[in-house]
Amino acid sequence: MRPEFVFLRSPAAPAGRALPSGSWAWVVYEVTDARHALELAGRGVAMVESMTPVRLAGELASREPLPA
Repeated sequence: MRPEFVFLRSPAAPAGRALPSGSWAWVVYEVTDARHALELAGRGVAMVESMTPVRLAGELASREPLPA
């Protein structure tokens, strides 16, 4: 198999470790806050899904830009 995406439920994501790379993009669902979304992005997650997308988008928009 050569999947384009691999989905992982947020609580199941192993904390603090980079996720294995491959031919896929990681998608984590049930993300509830901006801090967690940004932490996942730093570990290689390409996309997140949320049951509270408006709140999550607002939290992300109100944060300071990340350094380049």
